[in-house]
Amino acid sequence: MVATKLDLLLGCNKSLNQFVFRQYTFAIQFSGQGIEGAFDKLFRAAFGATLHKSTCFCKSSKKHLFGCVYSELFESPIPQDKKINRFTNVPHPFVFEISQAEDGQAHINITLFGKALRYIPYVIMTIIQMGRAGIGKGGNKFDVVQIHSHNDLIYDGDEGEMITNQKGVLFYPQPIPGDRVQLYFNSPLNMVYKNRAVKKFDLRTFFESLLRRLHNLIEFHQNFTPQWSPAAVASEIENIISLDEDLTHPIKRSRYSKRQQREMDIGGIVGGIVIGGDINAVAPLLQLGTIIHVGKKTSFGNGHYTLLMQEDNFNE
Repeated sequence: MVATKLDLLLGCNKSLNQFVFRQYTFAIQFSGQGIEGAFDKLFRAAFGATLHKSTCFCKSSKKHLFGCVYSELFESPIPQDKKINRFTNVPHPFVFEISQAEDGQAHINITLFGKALRYIPYVIMTIIQMGRAGIGKGGNKFDVVQIHSHNDLIYDGDEGEMITNQKGVLFYPQPIPGDRVQLYFNSPLNMVYKNRAVKKFDLRTFFESLLRRLHNLIEFHQNFTPQWSPAAVASEIENIISLDEDLTHPIKRSRYSKRQQREMDIGGIVGGIVIGGDINAVAPLLQLGTIIHVGKKTSFGNGHYTLLMQEDNFNE
C-alpha cells in the first residue's frame, strides 16, 4: 500500500513516543544582591566558556578529539556517515530557559536530548564552577541550592550529594480539547525561508521549521531514524490546520559571540497566535515543540512557546 500524506503525519506522531529527553531545573542563590541586566546572556556566555575550559583538552579548536564533551554539546560534529550536502550543521542537543535574576535568586531550566543525557554530570559541575568563580563584570558569585528533575531532587547544595544516573524520559502526548489552540512565543521565534529571515509569522514555515528541527534532533541525537519527511508532513498539516489569529510582532535582539568574534542577530517574532482545525492530529508535535523549541538560535533560548487552551487569553 502506498503511503499517503496522512499516513506520514500519523507515522510522525507515532515516532515521537520514542523521543528521549530529560529536564533539569537549577535553583541558584547569589552571594550578594545578585546581578543586573541580561542575566540570560551572561549565563550562556559563562557556561560555554567554563565548559570549554574544564572539559576541552583538544590541541585545535577547529578539530576536536573524539568524545570531547564541549564539542559534543556546542560544536555538535556531523558524523562521518552523514557528511552529505543536506547537512551543514547539527542541532545542539540541549536548550536553556533562564529566568531573570530577582532578589538574588534565579532558575535555570536545561533540557538534554537523547545521547546527550550522559553529559549531565559535566553540565552540573560546570554550573557549580561558574558560581564559585562568579559571572559578569562584577564577578557575581552564586550557589547552586538545589537541582530538580521531573519532581526528583538530584542535588542538594547543603548535602553536596549528586544523583546523576536517571534514565531518559519518553515523550507522551496528551489530547488537546476543542478545535482551537493558542501558541504564545515567550522568546524570539527566529525562522528562515529561502535563506532570508522571516519577519511575519507564517504557519507553513512554522510547522516545517519545527518538523525539520525535530527530524534532525532524532537523526543525530536519538537511537532511531525518522521515516518521514518534514516537507511532506508540513504539507498535510497545511491542509488541516488554519491560522485564525495572529498577534505576533518582530523584535530586535543581538549578542556578541567571542568565539565567532562578531555580533549575532538573535531577534525574531514574539507574541501569540490562534490556530484551528484538527488540533489533535498535530497535538503531539505541538506539545513536543514546547520542549525542543523551534527555529534558529534555540541554544540561546529562542523559539520557546507555551500552549494555551481556548478558555485562556493571552491578551490579558
